[in-house]
Amino acid sequence: MIIKDARGNEFLGMIYVDETQADKEYHPVNHAMAVVKVGNDYLMGWNHWRKNWEVFGGCREEGETLRECIARECKEELGIENVEYTYLGLMKYNMAP
Repeated sequence: MIIKDARGNEFLGMIYVDETQADKEYHPVNHAMAVVKVGNDYLMGWNHWRKNWEVFGGCREEGETLRECIARECKEELGIENVEYTYLGLMKYNMAP
């Protein structure tokens, strides 16, 4: 485990797999997350329901690619479009109930 937050969510590590192979090798990938870097700073969002700062992202919709999911989530949550994305890999993560 790399880090555990106050709610019990655990970031276990990264899986470095090509974006085109991620769904084939690690099915199902059900979420996409975006770490948004602006200059030397990182953008976090305040979740009103959980009362906590978070990175952006959410559940994939049926038939959606990872790239399509994160583009949609950034539009919905941040109001931004036409963003240059850099795929880093898959995050191995245990989400607390």
